[in-house]
Amino acid sequence: KDIQPTTVTIGTLPTASQGVTSVAPDDPLLKAQSVMESNDFSQLAVMGGPRSLKGVISWESIARAALYSELPQLVQDAMDPRSIVVAEDEPLLDHIGSIADAGFVFVVDTTGIVKGIVTAADLSGEFAKLANPFLLLGEIEAWLRQIVDSVFNAEDLIGYVDPDDTDRQIEAAQNLTFGEYVRLFQ
Repeated sequence: KDIQPTTVTIGTLPTASQGVTSVAPDDPLLKAQSVMESNDFSQLAVMGGPRSLKGVISWESIARAALYSELPQLVQDAMDPRSIVVAEDEPLLDHIGSIADAGFVFVVDTTGIVKGIVTAADLSGEFAKLANPFLLLGEIEAWLRQIVDSVFNAEDLIGYVDPDDTDRQIEAAQNLTFGEYVRLFQ
């Protein structure tokens, strides 16, 4: 039976399909600021309809607009027309750099409807969920090494090394393989 690797797509992240909060280009800037503040958002989609992403408004774009012109009144006066759009079936790994650089990407389905947004914070959360088991295993192994080193010296450990692997130098528990730990504990 052929085993096919599974590609993690950007659409598998929960926020990629939770919808996107948006404002229209002709909305008052105060409305966008209020929505961003009340939801603790760093950015909002600026849309003319579900398939019409016009850009993004962010605290950064508002500050930039205020620096270079009079205080903006409408969303369109402070929005950034550039935004990265990613199809939900594209590989997540292909877009990690873009998300890290821009801080976010908008996710669209096959019909072009904006389905959600994936932010750098979302990536951090997903990374923590995926990496936590591996980090926990590393901690467990470190504890096992300490216990083994406190009970056995290097000469004792040599007796548990794979007999087919005679070229290895054993100075401490860190030189043992996991299978050799099992042999030792048995």
